[in-house]
Amino acid sequence: MSTRRRDLRRLALAFTTLWLVLAASENAHAYCRTTTCNAKDPTKTCSIDPLTGCVTDGIAVAWRRRCLSFSLDSSNLRLEQVDPILQIVTRAFKAWTTVQCPQSGDVPELSLSHEWGPVLCGHIEYNSAQGNANVITFRDVWPYVSLGDELARTTVTYIVDTGEIMDADIEVNNEVKFATSEEIPALGFDLQSVLTHEAGHFLGVAHSNLRPETVMLTRYEAGENYRSLRADDVNAVCDIYGVQTTTCDFAPLNGFSAECAFDPGSGGWCAAKHPGLARRGAHWVLVLVFAAAVLLRRMKG
Repeated sequence: MSTRRRDLRRLALAFTTLWLVLAASENAHAYCRTTTCNAKDPTKTCSIDPLTGCVTDGIAVAWRRRCLSFSLDSSNLRLEQVDPILQIVTRAFKAWTTVQCPQSGDVPELSLSHEWGPVLCGHIEYNSAQGNANVITFRDVWPYVSLGDELARTTVTYIVDTGEIMDADIEVNNEVKFATSEEIPALGFDLQSVLTHEAGHFLGVAHSNLRPETVMLTRYEAGENYRSLRADDVNAVCDIYGVQTTTCDFAPLNGFSAECAFDPGSGGWCAAKHPGLARRGAHWVLVLVFAAAVLLRRMKG
């Protein structure tokens, strides 16, 4: 082989290596979004980015409405717990809504409020023809026995054809002794960190394998602090929801209701439910379980 040919091959290899490094660097700063492609459904094939773990097929889900409300279900909390936990939930959502977007310096076009107050129903449901509430509820008995190390889960209901989020509910495993103090104990699970993660799912952000570039980790260890967003999380909420320009109406779709519906599946929506979940000492993983219905499909994970 001539010297010229060897030099050309070395130059080509150098450019290829540089391209791979740049591509890896670009992916290293990529956030993941929840999409309408269910990677856990054996009948579907969804492409997954090997570095980030992002599902790259399907429609990315998001709220079309930029003014959202949440309601705390206080039925499983002691009276003296309600206000402190409400403050923690509020701070978890504000971690996403009050960041400065890197391009504009403004906050995202997104507001969350507790102005409707508490609810009398902790059911995870979306009512297509009745009032709704985006519920934060604490389960004294965790109903998902197959995932005993689960800290919390978020169920997001969206329209399959468009990805528009209609409702989101967060369940917290009250069997876990969460830390609620300012300081995070070395062996404790921090409630605000877990709720900040779940708030990301509430907004349509999915898990990422990139540690520690995001609060949407696939793994959470005791003593870790994820109360504040990382750069990838800031990019996610700013890219998805833009810059604040909207005058807010915080009423849920079909109006607010503090009570459970008699028939939550009634109506004509074709929707899907997709929960993100947090697991202690293991993985924040996306597990999808299907429950068949005529007009409503539920994706759980």
